[in-house]
Amino acid sequence: MSASRAFVGTVDVVIGVSMLAFWAVAMVVRTLPGTRRPAAQLPFHIAAESVTGALLLAGGVGLLARGGDPWRLLSALGLGALLYGLVETAGHYVDAGAWLMVGVLALSGVLVAVTIAMALTSG
Repeated sequence: MSASRAFVGTVDVVIGVSMLAFWAVAMVVRTLPGTRRPAAQLPFHIAAESVTGALLLAGGVGLLARGGDPWRLLSALGLGALLYGLVETAGHYVDAGAWLMVGVLALSGVLVAVTIAMALTSG
C-alpha cells in the first residue's frame, strides 16, 4: 500500500468516524453546541453531515483494505462533500465577523483539497 493511499484512508476514517460520533452524541444528549440554524433546517444539516461522514468512512475503509478506483472515487466524493461543508460553514463565520474561524476553515479547505488530489492519484 502506498503512503499516500494510507494517509488518505486514515484521514477519511478519522474524520468520518468523528463526524458520525459528534452527531450521535449530540442527538443522545440533545445538545447541539453552536447551532444557530432555524429548527426546520437542522434535520437536513444533520443528514448532510451524516452522509458526508458515511462516505468518508466507507471510502477510507475501502482504501485501507483494498484500494482501487471505486474506493478512490468514493473517498474523493466524501472529501468533496467535506470541502463543500467547510466553505459553507465559513460563510456563517464571515457573517458573525469571526475571522479567526474563517482562516481556520480556509486552511482546512486547502488541506482537504490537497487530500482530494491525493485520493484521486493514489494507487
